[in-house]
Amino acid sequence: MGPHLGNEVRAFLCYYLCLGVSSVEEVGVVKDIRDGKMVVEIERKSACSSCRMCAMSCEGEKIGLELENSIGAVNGDKVVLDLPGSSILFASVLVYAVPLAFFMMGMAAGNHIFGGDQALVLVCGIMFMAVGFFIVKLVDKKLGSSGSINIKARKI
Repeated sequence: MGPHLGNEVRAFLCYYLCLGVSSVEEVGVVKDIRDGKMVVEIERKSACSSCRMCAMSCEGEKIGLELENSIGAVNGDKVVLDLPGSSILFASVLVYAVPLAFFMMGMAAGNHIFGGDQALVLVCGIMFMAVGFFIVKLVDKKLGSSGSINIKARKI
């Protein structure tokens, strides 16, 4: 079972998407162990303050991630988190391209249905974009339960 993709994981991915990094290796500290999982805390870098993508979830100095404790870590252990570049690329396409594509489809559909009424065309685009975000949320939940995005930890 992979990590639960909550706001913390999105914030972690957001940080690396802003930097344009092809693969991720980050040092963190195990803060809690429960039910075969560990909560790893990493420090948020200064690049997060300039990125407004995750303004709602990027608060505080640290990001907490809940991962499977397959390495037998205990509280206070330092671990290295690895995220393959392919996962970063997939996440960026999912987060950015899907809502944008739905917005453009909504604008085209709105233009076809409402003709030249720009306000209604815009409303239609925004409604389609909301559907795109809903789809991203559904895919996010499915990926979190399937373990498709593998953030792997190893002890230092």
